Amino acid sequence: MKAIITFIIVLLCFSYRLNAQNRVIYGRVIGDVDLEPAIGIVIENNDHVRLGQTGMDGRFKISVPQNTERLSFGYIGYERLNIKLTGDCDTLEVVMMESGTHDFESSRKIDKERLKQFNALAGLHLQAYHKGLFTKPAACYSTEFVPEKPALDSIQKESDKETRRVKRIFEKLNIGDTVKIPLFIPYGRKSADTVNVSYYSRYVRGIKFDGIITGIIMSKNRHRRGFHLVFKITDCNLRKQTVVFEDRVMKIGEVFTCNMGYFKILNE
Repeated sequence: MKAIITFIIVLLCFSYRLNAQNRVIYGRVIGDVDLEPAIGIVIENNDHVRLGQTGMDGRFKISVPQNTERLSFGYIGYERLNIKLTGDCDTLEVVMMESGTHDFESSRKIDKERLKQFNALAGLHLQAYHKGLFTKPAACYSTEFVPEKPALDSIQKESDKETRRVKRIFEKLNIGDTVKIPLFIPYGRKSADTVNVSYYSRYVRGIKFDGIITGIIMSKNRHRRGFHLVFKITDCNLRKQTVVFEDRVMKIGEVFTCNMGYFKILNE
């Protein structure tokens, strides 16, 4: 009996010491567009270990070691936010930048727009305080703007390289050549007797396709960044089902157009 009591006391002491080494952080996260609670935001440490996530009201509670200096907040639809904690910052009130689309804009212009959005966060924090959403008029942590230009320029460089490769393949193809074009089935687009398909992106390096169609090139043309192949289907290895693409049934003898600027072909 004494041994059991001693074990319990040791266990309680160990648990107390363990908890004493941690700090509990409470907080709330909102979006910068409408100041509404940001739901499902995942909170991680420097090692990408998940610590918790926000609830339906945007609030969270996490326990971290006392020496934790940085946290990361992120979820689909929001730009990732990395913050640096201070010693007395146990209540984190965060305004997250909602991610936007920047079609046909240079990386420099994109960062300019993002920086403007980032610089507005302090004012939005104050607005949230006046509306009763936050308990403090300013954040107790620090964060820095992270330009996306280097990453975007690298992506563009790879895209340009891929475009040149596709151009070389396109120029070698001739009318009458046979091409094989891979397909994939988007999630939830399959039934017992019908399957809706899409072309497999040229940017995907995978080789496991849901299906392949074979066709003969009828004509080809290029305009803007497109490399268009008009082909007549000669075989479709998904023909045991009705295969639908862009509301048309894919079957032998049907003529379709594939833009190599976006979609993969296999006879490379």
